[in-house]
Amino acid sequence: PTHRHHEGVEIHLGYHPTHGVTVLGDFRAQVDEGYAKPIPPETDHGWINTSGEIHHVPFIFGSLTLGGWGVFFDVEPATRPPEDRPLVPRDSEPFRAMVYLERRIAEAEAKPGSWRVVLVPPSATGRGPSGGLELNLTRIDPAGFPFPLDEFRIVSVVRGEGTVSIRGIQQEVRAHDHFGIPAGLQATISQQGSAPLVTLDALIRPTRRGPSSRSQASGKRRHAR
Repeated sequence: PTHRHHEGVEIHLGYHPTHGVTVLGDFRAQVDEGYAKPIPPETDHGWINTSGEIHHVPFIFGSLTLGGWGVFFDVEPATRPPEDRPLVPRDSEPFRAMVYLERRIAEAEAKPGSWRVVLVPPSATGRGPSGGLELNLTRIDPAGFPFPLDEFRIVSVVRGEGTVSIRGIQQEVRAHDHFGIPAGLQATISQQGSAPLVTLDALIRPTRRGPSSRSQASGKRRHAR
């Protein structure tokens, strides 16, 4: 059902087969291929599945005001029905930050070498002290790729097989495996086998400081009274 989070920031991921209507804020759009949808706090969002099949929605969720990563019960159902929101094209302004995820993964498989690109910047979900989620895509060849030293990072292997090394400890990984890289530790991953190795990874970044969404809403209610 359509809902919102007071402090949590989120990215929904969708993979083939994907047929449905996505809700974001005051609008909805038809979506028929893989996507990554960034969701700021205090923003209505949801998915109406029209595929006739079960649609799984992996999601990345957290908030710097609620302790970082995790699933927090700061959720509120949306009382406004989805059908009351205008249906707009997938590429229109309300959905400008939404990514054609499977297109980008296919492009990464076809392009050689090791490289990395930001798919969703923190500004797409960030609001006040909640922070913002950064989603990155990395293409890795047999020579390997060292992840930048950073905060805690969640990594998902979406294509291929490889070996990840974190401070000298090695582990084989393959598509659909997930692992974390602790803050401040160097991690290197390299392709194994002939299939291209592609990963997604996410971090929570601080964004503009200011009152939280909940504090702002409470202030408006107090002012109205």
